[in-house]
Order: sequence, then C-alpha cells, then structure tokens
Amino acid sequence: MDNIKELADAIYRDKVRVARTIDPAERIKTGLDLYEYARSICMAGIQHQFPDYTEEQRRHEFTRRIELRRRFDESDLKKIVEARK
Repeated sequence: MDNIKELADAIYRDKVRVARTIDPAERIKTGLDLYEYARSICMAGIQHQFPDYTEEQRRHEFTRRIELRRRFDESDLKKIVEARK
C-alpha cells in the first residue's frame, strides 16, 4: 500500500512540475478539453442508462448529477467519508 502512495505522490509531483511549464492560456485550453472529454463520457453513460431520453432530458440529467456532486463536496458527508479513509 505504501508503494502505491509513493508512486501516486511521485506522479502527482511530476504532473505539477509539467503543469508549471505550460503557459496559462494552454492550461485553460487543457482544462476545457478535459471538461469536454469528461462531459462526453458522462453524456454517453446517461444515454446508455436512459436510451429513451431526449437530448434535453440527457442535459438535465447531466446538470442534476453535477449539482449532486457539488452538494456532496460541500456537505458534511464528504468529511465523514474522507475521515474513514
């Protein structure tokens, strides 16, 4: 388990080092690209889970899931879950 944490820490440090060399405009573009990629995966999952949904219903479900995540991140439940790790 310690080896995994050490590896994860090393990977994180390397990512930070690389990110610091990228100019701010490229970082923003990369962030937007990652968001679009994650969004497309989530939307595909929603379409698979609810094949009869219209595009509007899929967008609504996506927004609902983002809101649930935001509320979880701001909740005491997140603190409880993290405390158990």
